Amino acid sequence: LEQACALGGSKLVVVLGHSGCRTVGSACAHLEVGNITPLLSKIQPSVRAERSKLEDRKEDPAFVDAVASRNAWRQM
Repeated sequence: LEQACALGGSKLVVVLGHSGCRTVGSACAHLEVGNITPLLSKIQPSVRAERSKLEDRKEDPAFVDAVASRNAWRQM
């Protein structure tokens, strides 16, 4: 992203979240999966924030979608 903006001249960055995200679902389930583990740990603040609002239902699509939405807002 830094290269695209600083060197490539990009004027717009799109932050996209989507429903049913398996990466967010993995973060909700607190999985540790090889090289993706550091990425999953960056989603944990969103998991914790939603857990304080909703019961932690790792397999519940509504919980995963709420975490995905919050994470997209955090990344912006």
